[in-house]
Amino acid sequence: MTQPHPMQTHQPPKPATHDDDLAPRRVRRWLIVIALILLTAGIAAIMALDPWGGDGEEASSIITSNQPSAADDLADTVNPSVVSVFTYSPTFSPGATGRAPTGSGSGWAYTGDGYVITNAHVVDSVDEVDVITFAGEVMPATVVGADWYQDVAVIRLEPDDDQALPPATTVGDSSRLAVGDPVIAIGTPGGRYANTVSVGAVTGVDRRINTGSGYSIRNLIQHSAALASGNSGGPLFSMDGEVVGMNVASRVSRNGDVSNADVISFAIDGDAAIEIADEIIADGSANRPWLGINGQVSNDGHVVLDVEPGSPAEIAGLEPGDVVTRIDDRIVNDGGWFIDLLYQYNPGETVTLAFDREGESTMVEITLGSPP
Repeated sequence: MTQPHPMQTHQPPKPATHDDDLAPRRVRRWLIVIALILLTAGIAAIMALDPWGGDGEEASSIITSNQPSAADDLADTVNPSVVSVFTYSPTFSPGATGRAPTGSGSGWAYTGDGYVITNAHVVDSVDEVDVITFAGEVMPATVVGADWYQDVAVIRLEPDDDQALPPATTVGDSSRLAVGDPVIAIGTPGGRYANTVSVGAVTGVDRRINTGSGYSIRNLIQHSAALASGNSGGPLFSMDGEVVGMNVASRVSRNGDVSNADVISFAIDGDAAIEIADEIIADGSANRPWLGINGQVSNDGHVVLDVEPGSPAEIAGLEPGDVVTRIDDRIVNDGGWFIDLLYQYNPGETVTLAFDREGESTMVEITLGSPP
């Protein structure tokens, strides 16, 4: 297996404060749209016919910026490493053959031998992936692995003999980012306008988004560069031309006035994305612990719905209906999400799990495994 790109120095971000969390009470105060920027199948179907647009647009930058000169110069340097990602599934309509478009996103060349990083939600549960490079080359790609928890995936391009792979990006040290630093985002909004460049500034660091599924996406850079559907997985560059993040979501707060909507964009911290990508390239998956339960969030803890046979949870005696209330000294409730707490550990570590069963509290030691 090809050796992973050298790891960048990574300083784990500080835990986000509750103010950084898009908590339910804030949702009630604001009209918020959390846009995981995955293109819908309907738009993708149009784009599959003409990914560069039907009115003569070429694969060139569209600058949305009040600093066009600086952004244009930088775009000329980094654009060859940015790609558009299109996904497909088989067509099952009577009498039909072939494949149907399911979505699109963006990505960036991590290495010069075909490894591309994008968001996990861009390539989740798809059958086929095509990538279109800045030079207009269409290449199939395979999914190497994906980490749904922090929304990072790696795909590998499979070019023909006469096709040139995109050059690798230069990865920067995102731990050095500070509020006010200028950044540019590049991607394919709408699955149509390839290599669109938007300019903004870092407006916050160490943010997190509550997914509503018992965990949060952490290590986020908040910035003001405009994002739209199709930007998912695209790189966020410093003005030195180094990747410092990967765009993943945007939030729109309207305060009752659509014409004055404020858009806040988010990118996964570059150091964190690289760490996960290196694990995927080396092992096919991220280094996450496995307990072996499926459950749901409640005010009292994490309710166990089922236990996987042979899992650490089954060996320790957990049963459906148990309510996990603590992992070591960390409280599990609707503000201390179970998966977030669990994923602070590594496979092979032993934790003390507290759970309630029919009104009685029990504590057990469990050695966490690796996903089967």
